[in-house]
Amino acid sequence: MYYQSFYPYQPFQSFEEESEFARATKPTDSRFFGIEEGFLAGNIVRNEYLPYKNFRIPKLNPKNERESKLFDLLALYDYAHDLNLILDVYPTDKEALALFMEVNNQYKKARDEYVKQYGPLMAEDAKDINGTFNYITTPSPWISR
Repeated sequence: MYYQSFYPYQPFQSFEEESEFARATKPTDSRFFGIEEGFLAGNIVRNEYLPYKNFRIPKLNPKNERESKLFDLLALYDYAHDLNLILDVYPTDKEALALFMEVNNQYKKARDEYVKQYGPLMAEDAKDINGTFNYITTPSPWISR
């Protein structure tokens, strides 16, 4: 391709150390990156990923369990969203559909666990506790402490 004469393709370099989350959620098919890898690379399709020069994807190190679970939630959501975009263009892609259903179920389960343990992520997760809207009274996960 013409653009590759200016920007030669370099294959993606995998993480040296994989987290337990990455190993547990990595699909067996080589067409897609694993969930954590795809989230950090910004693209879940292996043959569409073009790294910038010698850039290595940084490994994120959550400070605590709450940040780790939030990172996992964001990775699952992003992965499901990318699969949704693929399915918008290729609605008969059975592999992407099966993976979307699996990842979407994982996301829903992880989100329910997070909300149960740490409180609401968004207003629709809020509950009425003694006549108080707990979305306002619960610390937001989006603000660093």
